[in-house]
This record gives sequence, structure tokens and C-alpha cells, in this order.
Amino acid sequence: MALKRNLIANYVGQGWAAVMGVLFIPVYIHQLGIGAWGLVAFVSTLQAWLLLLDLGLTPTISREMARYTGGQHTPASILGLLRAFETVYLGIALLVCIGVAVAAGWIAEWWLGDDGLPKAHVLAALQISGVLLAGRLLEQSYRGALRGLQRQVWLNVVDGALATLRWGGAALLVSFLPKVEAFFAWHAGISILSVAVLYRKTHRLLAISGKQKPHADFRLLWSIRHISGGMAMITLLALLLTQVDKLLLSKLLTLDMDRQRSHRS
Repeated sequence: MALKRNLIANYVGQGWAAVMGVLFIPVYIHQLGIGAWGLVAFVSTLQAWLLLLDLGLTPTISREMARYTGGQHTPASILGLLRAFETVYLGIALLVCIGVAVAAGWIAEWWLGDDGLPKAHVLAALQISGVLLAGRLLEQSYRGALRGLQRQVWLNVVDGALATLRWGGAALLVSFLPKVEAFFAWHAGISILSVAVLYRKTHRLLAISGKQKPHADFRLLWSIRHISGGMAMITLLALLLTQVDKLLLSKLLTLDMDRQRSHRS
């Protein structure tokens, strides 16, 4: 019964998020222009490639949380493992945020080229997207943990609400402030909110009594490296099959043309 409930929740939640992601596209294009939506498509492609930096950790943490629910971990050991995951993820997120901010000028000038948008707007949008991309990586880690803890129903309800706020709120914002930077700033803010909500829920589920709190257990994390390594290879192969063309086209086409290509696909 629980499996059926979780499957239904996943289908409904993912379906709702997909509808929200498509429903407001005409508003974004009307308010921001085709070129700006091409920039959004480029950042979406970049987000897919940054999954490589996940290093297979998300499915691994999901697996370990599932083992915890099956009695294979103590509360102290799973919390120590979670904190090790969090430390690694936070380091990766900081690198992404700083890396995108530093590379924003090069991306705007060399990769995207003459896109018809003011360079200052493109540069600011890309720098803000660094926060967004870092936040999305952190979100994934806690989603993996909550799935392993069999909290799919709660997770999909929250994800549905956040997707509505993310896309619907952005549509409302750009209707009054039609700037691509505002769009990315809103999404970055919702991503930070998502991390805070998912973090709180995960830690409340794993809270243990007593003043002595476990520290990050990197030895336990190292002992399951072979699992995350295998997952990382699967992610790499999937990206090579589905995202290489999008990345190349973002270089070869203008943002206007890339937007039209992404919209059709």
C-alpha cells in the first residue's frame, strides 16, 4: 500500500511540476523576449550538466536512508553520514556559485556571443544563476534523503507548492518588472527557500535525543564510494546521450534561435 501511495505521489508531483514549468512560458516570452528565454534555456542545460558534480551522491544518500528505515543504520550513524554528505555538497555548491560568477563574463562574451540582449543584463543574470544552480544541487541532496526515508507524499506536496511559487511567482514578477535578472533572482530565492524547507524536514526526521550530536562521518562516506562512483557513471552516460546536442547548439546558435529550438523540443 505504501509503495502504491508513493508511486502515485511521485507521478502526480512530477506531473504538476512539469505543467507549472510549461504553463507560464508564453508570459515569460511576452514580457522578457525570445532572447531572454534563450538564456533561461541555456542555464537549464547548464544545470543538467552540473549533475556531474553530484558525483552520484544523491542516489547514494537515498539508498543509505532506505537502509536506515530498514534498521541497517543507527540514528547516530545515519546522522553522521548525512552531515558528511552535507559538507561535501556545500563545498560543491560554493564552487559552483563562485565558478559561475567568475566565468559569467566569458560565457556572455565568448559562448553566447551576440545575442541581442544588453551584455550587462546577461552578465548579471548569469551571476545570479550561480546561486540558483548551487541551490538546485543542494535541493537534490535533501530530496534524495527524503525519498530514502519514504516521505514521497510529503515531498511531492511541498515540491508542487514550490513549483507553483517558483514559476507562477516568476510570471507575476516579470509582469511588473520585465527584466531577465528579476526572473533569475526570483528562482534563486525560491531555491534557497526550498533548501531551507527540505533541510528542516530531513533533520527533524533524524533528530536524536541528548546533547551529544554526531559529527560528519567521512570514513563511512568513503566506505560507500563505489556506489556513488557507479551512479556518477550512469549520470555521465545519460548526459552524453541527452544533453550534448543542447550544449553545442547553445554555442552555435544565437539565444533567439536556441530559445526556438528548446521550445520546440
